Formats: sequence, structure tokens, C-alpha cells
Amino acid sequence: VAGTCTGTVKNVQVSGTVQAKNAGTVGETGVGGVVGYLGAGGRLCKNVNFATVSGMNDVGGIAGLVCLNGDSLIDDNLNQGEVDGTGSIGGVVGYVTCNSYNSTNKYTYEISNNSNEGPVSGKTDVGGVFGYVYARPNNYYGSSYVNYINISLLKNSAVVVGSGDNVGGLIGGAENVSSLTLCENTGDVTGANYVGGFAGKASGANIDAGHFKNTSTITGKAAVGAFGGYVGTVSYAENEGSVVSLAPYVDENGTSYANVGGIAGIASGIIECINRIDITVTHSGQNVGGIVGQCVVYKDGTYTGNVNYGSITGKENVGGISGFLTCKNKGTTETDTYEISDNSNKGNITGGDRTGGISGYTYAVKNNYYGSTYKNYFVFTLCENVGEISADGNCAGGISGEAINLSRASLCENTGSITGKNYVGGLFGSANGTRIQASGFENSATVKGNAYVGGIAGYAGIVENATTSAYGQIISVEPAVENGVSVAYVGGIVGYCRGIISCENYAEINVSHSGIYVAGVAGYIDMGGVDQVKDNSNYGDVTGTGYTGGIAAYVAGGNLGDTKSRTYLLINNDNYGKIVGTDYAGGIVGYINAMADTYYGSTYKHYVQMTNCDNHGEVCANVAGGLVGGYVRLKTDANIMDTNTTDYGEKLGQYL
Repeated sequence: VAGTCTGTVKNVQVSGTVQAKNAGTVGETGVGGVVGYLGAGGRLCKNVNFATVSGMNDVGGIAGLVCLNGDSLIDDNLNQGEVDGTGSIGGVVGYVTCNSYNSTNKYTYEISNNSNEGPVSGKTDVGGVFGYVYARPNNYYGSSYVNYINISLLKNSAVVVGSGDNVGGLIGGAENVSSLTLCENTGDVTGANYVGGFAGKASGANIDAGHFKNTSTITGKAAVGAFGGYVGTVSYAENEGSVVSLAPYVDENGTSYANVGGIAGIASGIIECINRIDITVTHSGQNVGGIVGQCVVYKDGTYTGNVNYGSITGKENVGGISGFLTCKNKGTTETDTYEISDNSNKGNITGGDRTGGISGYTYAVKNNYYGSTYKNYFVFTLCENVGEISADGNCAGGISGEAINLSRASLCENTGSITGKNYVGGLFGSANGTRIQASGFENSATVKGNAYVGGIAGYAGIVENATTSAYGQIISVEPAVENGVSVAYVGGIVGYCRGIISCENYAEINVSHSGIYVAGVAGYIDMGGVDQVKDNSNYGDVTGTGYTGGIAAYVAGGNLGDTKSRTYLLINNDNYGKIVGTDYAGGIVGYINAMADTYYGSTYKHYVQMTNCDNHGEVCANVAGGLVGGYVRLKTDANIMDTNTTDYGEKLGQYL
């Protein structure tokens, strides 16, 4: 109808063939079934294209290239013809942009209600409706003022194929698109990297799917998802189709990435999304999740209410909800805390290093501001896992395989069996520094690994209000070797921690190999505070080798590198199980070592004080005590010791 137009084109139907015959030399950009180039102020309304349209760049069934301003409109257009080209290829429009004004204003443009029913093919930036959308910023004396485009009510029902990156059922690539709302895609989508059912690569676009269910097959290499390859926050999306990753993306450092999820490959948030299909990634790429492969949150409350029902399989960083969960480095002095709440995994999760029911790998990066760092934190609440977690590598947990800068976890549950190598726990494999407030959670599942194994965590900060029932099995298959020493670090609650409060173990703990540090509650406690081992009970029989205890196998206090002498307290701890070891076994603690700090040549000694601790179980070992097998700087004042009791043998074993 028009090669170039700045007016209104309405109620037009086109059939036949529209072709740039010398694409690449003449007519390289701007090829459309109705309009080649629609300039600022132009409008496209209620047009239909039946023609076959082909060119090189900026090719669309209705228009090749559109430039918006405040009077522009792209509304209620339909393409049914075949569209083919190289770059920026769309069923309705190939390339959509806007004017850039010499102004400090920020404009928001609206596009809605456009549909495609014809096959679309190209190389890069290929979309069922729009190939590439870019809201150019306004510039004023060297400063940039961002404009945005909101897009809604798009539909695509045809096959979309791109041989390169940025391929989407609705939009191939986008920049400064703020929202993509109430859209539908029922066509299969195939591309290389950044491939999605709604958008291929539109990192700032927040998708409100309105509970639309994807049933299509989305196929690519890396960054692949049923709704987005790389997008903003995705809300109310459901996936019942197939998501396929054929090969990893390998960066300049040689790291392989899959970034594959049932909903999105990479996203900045996921809210009330559901995945019902299995996802299997057989190549070496990391970050595979039931909902999102990699989630980089920047706002609290954007990782909540998600459910995965599918079995998820990958090599590294594999999770029921996300493979890798992190946050943005904002470059500010802020210290942000992001809550991860009300997420549930019901599928079996299989991976290598860092495999978890909710997130395989959780890492809150720091904000950097002029060389100074400001810590960010994650908080897990009301998350549950019921699927089996199986890892052939380290760090496996019902909630997260490994978590860094996770400040607190509360009201989380796991009922699935957990299997891995080292750092294996019912909730967390490794969560150094994390305060786990289990709030009465009882582990009755099988937790199986080599070293650093616990019913709640393999490695953690402080664990509170947790129980492992008599039905729970805590199994250490073989020891790990650290500095030439065979270690187990096994506990009914936690393998290695900074403190335990109000925890109970009813499970039998039996370690038959040579690894040391085995206990009913905590294998090793490196006390982080003076009052962090209290109100714990063990009812299960415990069998180990060196350093075996009813409550803890080994308690270390101090070595903080300062000038304070501290007294660490063990208060109100009870053991009812039989404790069997070789060297240093105790009804409460196998071995206590209150360390000393050296600061500029001066020594500051620390002490451990045990109060109101009772042992009712038999203790058997070469060096044994009813309360403590061996100890260094344990306060043994008669009045203090009278508060502790034992039904078997002497209270204290060997003093060193």
C-alpha cells in the first residue's frame, strides 16, 4: 500500500507477494505487507495481510519499520501471511521504535491487540508479532531520559523459527519495554540463545501472563523458557508445554550456562507461576530450574507463590523453582534483604553440585559503591519440598543446595529424601552463617551423604527448634579427608554449625567408617556466641569413632582474634541415647576445646561452662565421660558441676 507513510492506514487487506528482491543492497530495511516504513504520527489499525513478505532486515507482515510518537497507534492488526528475513523479523511489525526528543520528558507508549497466524522465520530478533522493540531515550545536554513502551493483548498461533539469538513467540528482542500483559502464544518457537514463548530477550519487560497456559514446544540452546528467554518479572504464568535446551552457552572464562526454566531462562522475579512438565538438560550447562534457570531479583516480594510439579534434571545449580538465585549489584550504599516466600516443589530434582528443592544455588551478591561493599541478604520463609533430591556432587538440600548470605530461614519444610556427596541436609546442604529457625519442623526423611550430613543442614550457622524423628535416617557412606584426617561431621540435626537451640533428635546415628565428629544433634559446633547451645535433647543411639557425643561430638569456643576472654555456655542439654565411640565420647559432648586468642603477642583465654546438662545414656569408649569425654578449659567449679548429672560413670573424661 505504501513504501513510506506518516498518515493512517486502516481496514486494508493485502494478498500476493511483497518482496525486496535485492535485499542486502537495495531495499535492505523496511519491508512490510502493508507499509514499508510508518513514520512518527502514523497509524496502523484493523489491517490484514495475507501476502508472503520477504526481505533482509526490519521485515513484517503489516509493517517493516514503525517509529512512534504521541499520536501513533498500532492496533488490531492481523497477519496470516508467511514472513521471512534476516534481522528484526515480525509477523506484524519487524522493528518498532520511537522518536528521541531533545527533552527531559519521559514518554510511555501503548501498543495492543495485534495478532499473527502466519509462519515467521529469520536469523536474529525474530518474533511472532514484533521482531525487535526499542524505546529510544530522550537526550538533553548529554543526559539521557528513558522512554518506555507497554504492550498488551498480543496473540501468535504460528511457528516462529530463528537460526540465531533473540527469538520469541510474540517478541524477539526488546529494550525499554516495561510490560507485556495478557498475551497468548500457541505456536512452537525455535532459536539459538534467548528463546521464549512470549519474548526472547527483553530484560526489562515484566510479563503478566494472566494465568495463560503454555502448551507449545520452546527449543533453543541457552536461556530458554516457556514464557521468556531473558525477561523481567513473570507473574501468573503456567507451563504445560516442552522446554528444550540443545547446547550450552560458554563464556570467555570457559563456564557453560544452560539458564533453562519451565517459565523463564533468566528473570528478575517470578510470582505465582506453575510448571507441570519435566525438564531434562543433558549437556554441561549450569542453572536449570522448574520455574526459572537464573533469577536475579532487584525488588523484595518478587520471588513468591511458585509451584513446580515436574522432574528437573541438570548438571550443576539445579532447583525445583530456580537453578541459581541471586540479586543485582545496585551500586549503592543500601543493604537490601529479599524475602523468598511461599514456594513449593513437588517434583524430583536431580543434579550435580548445588542441587535443591527450591533453589540449587542461592547467593546474595554485595552492592559496590566507590570500592566499598554493602551486603545484601536473602530470607527463606514458608517454603516446602516434597520431591526427592539426588546429587552426584556436593551441596544437596530440600530447600537449597548451597546458600551464601542467607541471613535467616524460617517455617520451611522437607519431606523428600536427600542424597549427595558432602554438605547434605534436609533443608540446606551448606548455609554458612544462616540462622535456621525451623519452628518445630520435624525431619522424617532419609538424608544420605559422605561428610557434613545433618537432618536439617550439613553446614549452617545457628539451628533452632528442629527435630529429627525416629523415622528419619541420617547416613554417612564414607568419610572425607581434610588435612590428612578422615572426617564425618554428622549429626541428627546438623553436621557443622555455630550453635543449636531447642533441637531434638530421635533418630539412630550409626557411622561405621573412620570419619570423626559424630553426634545425636550436631557433629561439630564452632560456637559463634556465648549462649548458643541450650535446651537440646538426644534420644537416639549414636555410634562413631573419634569424637562422639549425645548432643555434640566436638565443641570449640573462641579464636576470634580480639582481646576479649569469653565464657561459652552449654545449658539445659539432655541425652537419653547410648553413645559408643573409640576416643573421646561423652553423653553430652565428646570433646570440648575452649581456644585462646593471640593479639599482638598477648594471649586471651576462653572457657566453656556446662550448666544443667543431664546424661541418662550409657557411654562406651577408650576415653569416655558421662558428660564430656575430653576437655580443655572447661569450668569445673564444684557448684557448677553439681548442676549437671549422669547416670553412667564419671561426669568428666580426660582433661588436657
